[in-house]
Amino acid sequence: MIPQWDFWLISVALLILVTYLVSKCVVHLRINFSKKWVWSITLIALYLGCMMASLGFNFLSSQQIALAKDMKKPTKHSQIGSGWGANFSKEKRTQYSLSMARSLFIKNGKFVDFIDLNGKLSEYEPTAVDRQKRSELLLFTERIEISGNQMFFVGIGWLLIPLLGVGIGFTDWIVSRLFPNVSFERG
Repeated sequence: MIPQWDFWLISVALLILVTYLVSKCVVHLRINFSKKWVWSITLIALYLGCMMASLGFNFLSSQQIALAKDMKKPTKHSQIGSGWGANFSKEKRTQYSLSMARSLFIKNGKFVDFIDLNGKLSEYEPTAVDRQKRSELLLFTERIEISGNQMFFVGIGWLLIPLLGVGIGFTDWIVSRLFPNVSFERG
């Protein structure tokens, strides 16, 4: 997995490169260089690539946000009765009910009863490891949600970048600095 800052660095570099290429295509189309069809096809391909990147990032965004919502949704549960698991041995019944209580605490933060070895309902007391797992799950869920929101804005950026490139390609003073050998004759 790419670390967060690497992702943003790569994204910004690609957005700058695509903006430059789109503006270069527009400049070449404006000054009537030969092979206009090559620049037109390149411009269309860049725009379609940006649209595909935008759709991809927005799809990833929706998946991550849905996952975060699903992880936050409480699990349906109920207290188990003292007759639960009567067909299991005492050890298995205690093991299974304790496992259910532990997983409900880690997933939802709920305290439920479990059946002890004597067959009585006892309140589950989470261990330090269980509390650590619970806090890690909450942090993980929050990071997924933040990442999903960031992906959405990156997707919007990929839609807007071609427009920025076209705008730069039609702005003479920027073009003269980016492409010093190009001049536009007015008259």
